[in-house]
Amino acid sequence: MRLLSKPDKIIRHEKVRLAICCLTFLILGLFLGWKNVPGFLKANFILLTDPKVIGSLFEQNELDTLHLNVSFKNLQKIEAKRNDALSKGKLVSSNEDFVKAVLSNGKVDLGCKIRLKGDLSDHWSGDKWSLRVEMKGDGLVKGMSRFSLQDPETRKGTDEWLFLNSLSKEDCMTVRYEFINLVLNGKDMGIYAMEEHFSKEMIEANQRREGVIVAFDEHLVWRKFPPQLFDNINWDTIFRSSGLVLRNSKRVRTNESLSRQKETAFNLIRNLQEEKLKGSEIFSIDKLGKFLALTHLWNAEHGLGLDDINFFFDPVTSLLEPIGFGAELGTTSHFCFFTSGDMKENWMNFALRDPAIANSYVKYLVKFSSEKYIDSLEANLSEKEMPYRKLLIREFIGREAASIWDNKNRIISYDPWENIRRKAKKIRNELSEKQLIFGYARPLDSNGSLEIILRNTTTQPIEVTGFQQGKEQWDAMESIVEPGKETVTTNPLNGNVIINPRNTQKWSNPFNHRFILKMAPKVQDEVAHLSVQHRFLGNPSPPHLREIPVDKFIFNPEALPFYNDHSSIDELSSFLSEDNRTFLIPEGNHSITKSLFIPMGYKLVIAPGVILSFSKNCTLTSMSPFHAIGTPEKPIEFTSSKESWPGFLLTQAEGESFFENVMFNKIWGVGKKPNSNGLSINGWNMTGGVTIYKSSSKFLNCTFDEIMTEDALNIIGSSFSLQSCKFRNLFSDGFDGDFVQGELRDCTFNKIMGDGVDLSGSKVSVVNCSFYDVEDKAISIGEGSQVHIRAAKVDRVSFGIVSKDMSEVHVKESRVSNAGIVAFSAFQKKNSFGPATITVSESQVVNSSRTFLVQDGSSGQYNGTRISTEPLEVDKLYTEK
Repeated sequence: MRLLSKPDKIIRHEKVRLAICCLTFLILGLFLGWKNVPGFLKANFILLTDPKVIGSLFEQNELDTLHLNVSFKNLQKIEAKRNDALSKGKLVSSNEDFVKAVLSNGKVDLGCKIRLKGDLSDHWSGDKWSLRVEMKGDGLVKGMSRFSLQDPETRKGTDEWLFLNSLSKEDCMTVRYEFINLVLNGKDMGIYAMEEHFSKEMIEANQRREGVIVAFDEHLVWRKFPPQLFDNINWDTIFRSSGLVLRNSKRVRTNESLSRQKETAFNLIRNLQEEKLKGSEIFSIDKLGKFLALTHLWNAEHGLGLDDINFFFDPVTSLLEPIGFGAELGTTSHFCFFTSGDMKENWMNFALRDPAIANSYVKYLVKFSSEKYIDSLEANLSEKEMPYRKLLIREFIGREAASIWDNKNRIISYDPWENIRRKAKKIRNELSEKQLIFGYARPLDSNGSLEIILRNTTTQPIEVTGFQQGKEQWDAMESIVEPGKETVTTNPLNGNVIINPRNTQKWSNPFNHRFILKMAPKVQDEVAHLSVQHRFLGNPSPPHLREIPVDKFIFNPEALPFYNDHSSIDELSSFLSEDNRTFLIPEGNHSITKSLFIPMGYKLVIAPGVILSFSKNCTLTSMSPFHAIGTPEKPIEFTSSKESWPGFLLTQAEGESFFENVMFNKIWGVGKKPNSNGLSINGWNMTGGVTIYKSSSKFLNCTFDEIMTEDALNIIGSSFSLQSCKFRNLFSDGFDGDFVQGELRDCTFNKIMGDGVDLSGSKVSVVNCSFYDVEDKAISIGEGSQVHIRAAKVDRVSFGIVSKDMSEVHVKESRVSNAGIVAFSAFQKKNSFGPATITVSESQVVNSSRTFLVQDGSSGQYNGTRISTEPLEVDKLYTEK
C-alpha cells in the first residue's frame, strides 16, 4: 500500500522551528561576539550562512510519512539490545530479538515485527536507530514486505539511492530504496531511509522469475573485526573458506523446486571457490559486467564485500546475478577489480579471469564512463535526487557541533555529479592508456621467420588482434606458438588472443606470449616499424599500434599451466565452417544423442529439410544466434527421436535469430515444477518448450505442435516478431511473453489447454490472430502491459480477452463468440499491482455468457461508453473455468 504525504501540521511545525533557530543563532552570534560563541551555536551559525543550506530551508517536504507504534515494554527490549551492542562494539542479532509493532499512515494499521539492525555503531549509537521491519501476513508497505528503517547517513545521504537507481536503469537487480518521514510513538524522528530486504516482492519488483537468493556466511569476516580481531583466521582466504547462507529460507523450505535451486546455487559458488567452473558458467555475463562497471564508477566497492554481496539464482538460465545492496559509496577508487581488493583472493577476481566476464565488464566500463552517459544519467536522476539532498541537508540544522563539523564537506560542498564525473574521467584516462604491452622481436635462425615476445604491462587482460609492418599484416591467433592454439586464452566473441595480467599466478596464461611471423628473407633483414595491434579486452575502440623493438635477444619463459575452454559441441564439430565460427547443418535427419551447448561467438545455420531428432534427455542451449530458414516444401523440424525431448533455450545471443518454416514438436520441458513431465536438472526451470531469453528473434510460418510444457513458446526480456505461426494441440499455454516488445500477426491458436497468448510487463500488438478451442483465456494480459489488439477472431473459449494488474488493453475490430465465462474482462489479481483497464471498439460478441466483467477499481469502455463495475472474487473466477 502507498502511504500518504507528511501531515501539514508536522510541516508547519518544522518550518517554524527552523525559522526560530535561524533567528536565534544570528542574534546570539552578534550579541556574544564571535570568539565567545559556544561551539554548538558557532557550528550552526556557519551552517546557516551557506547558500546551499539556506536554499534547503525552502524545500517542501512531500515525503510519505510512516507511523511506527511500539509498546513501552517492547521498546525497552530494543533499547536493552542497543546497550548491549554499545558495550560490545557490535550488534549480534537473531530472530529472538524481534518484537511486535504496528505501522500506520494515520488511517490504516498494519501489523509487523521489528528489531535493532546494523552490525556497527553508525546504525545505533546516535538518536536515529536502524530497525529491521518484517510485515505480517500479506501486509506490504510501498510494495515491500521486509525492509530496514535507518538514518540516511548510514548509506551516505542520497549516494545509495543514486547508485541503486543507476543499477536499476540498466536492468541489474537491486533492493528498493526510498526516503520517508518517520513518526515513532507520536514523536517526529525526521527523515529515514527505507531499504528493502530480500523477499519474493523484491524479486518481482526486478521483473524476475521467483528464485533463491544466496550469500556468504559473515561469521569469519566479523571475527577479523574489533573487539575480537582473531589473528588465527586468514583474512586473505576468507573467500575460499566462507560458508553459504540462504536469504529467503522460509519460503524455500516449503518449495521443492526452490530447494533444488538452492542446492544448485550453493554448488555454483562452491565451484567458484574451488576454481572448477568459469565465471560465465556461474554468473550472467551481461548482468555481472554491468554491475561491476557501475560499482567501479560510483566507488561502491563496499557492496562487493563478502558481508554485503548477495546473488539471485535465475531459474531460467541457472546462472547467478549480483544484487545491489549496502554499497556505502566511497570518495576514491580503491583497487583494480581484476587483480586486487580488500583481500588477495576474492570472488570477483576469480569471476573476471573468465574472458567473457572481463569483456563484458570493460565494455560497460567504457560506456558508463563516457561524458554522454553521465549527462544522460544526471538528466534522468538529478531532478528527483536534488530535493532529497536538500531535505537531508536541512536535517543537520540544530545538531550538535561534532556532527556538523564531521559532515561539513558533505553538507556544504558535496556534489555527487562532480564526484562521478571526476571518477569517470579517471576511468577514461586509464582506458585510453596506449602502452599496454611490452614486446620485443628477433630474427630466428630458420629462414623467413621472426620471433616476437609479448608481455602485459597492466592489471587487466589485453586483447591482441595482430601485427603490422608497412602494408604487411599478420593475424595474432594464426601466428601464436606459445602457448599453443589449443591452450591460449581467446576472446569468445572473435577468437583474438588474450594476454592476462601477470601479477598473480592464478591467471590461466604464461607470463610471456610467443609468436612467429613468416616473412620473406629480405623483409626479415630490413624489418622496421613492426607494431602490435592491441587494446584492453572489452574496449570497443579500434586497436592501438605499439612499435616493437627488433633485436637479437630471446627471452625464454618457463611454461605455465593453461586452463582449457572445453565446450559441449563435439557432435557438431564436423559441421564447423572454415572460419571456425559458423556451424552449417546440411539437409537430412541428424540424431542428437547428448545435450548440446553452443557458446557465444558462433552462428548456427540450418539448411531447408533438416530434421534434428533429439534423444529423450537431450537439451539444446545456445548463446549464439540461429538462422533456421526452411521452405514450405522442405521445412526444418526440431523433434524427438522417440516420444519426446526436453526443449530448447536461446539465451543472451549477440545478433538476431531467424526461424522460418520451422516445426517444433514433442517437447516435454525442463523442470518438473512448471512441467509435469519435465526433465529434472538441478533446479533448472523453463516454462517454455522453446525459450528465448534476452535474445532478439523472428518467427515466420512456424508451427508449435504436441508440446507438453507450461508454455509452448516463452520469450523473456526480448524483442520479437511472430508472423503466420500455428500453435496447436498444446498441453497448456501457447505463447507466453514476459517483459517483451514485439508483434503477433496472422497467427492461429487451436486446441490450447491453457491460454492462447499470455503477456506480462510487455508492450505488444496483436493483429489478425485467430483463437479456437482455448480452454482458458484467448489473450491474457497482466503486470503493467500495454497491448493493442486488432481484428482478433475468438471462438470457443472460457475467457476472451483479459486485462489484469495495471495493464492497458485496446481492442478494435475483433469478434468473440462462444465465451463460456466472459468475452472481455479487467481486474486486479496480484496485491503488488493495481487495477487494469480495457477499451473495446468496433467489435462483436456472439453467443457468450457475458460481454463484460469489470472489477470495482478497474475500468472498461465499449465504443466510448463506460462499463459498469462490480465486486469480483478473482480466485473464485479462476475456479469457474
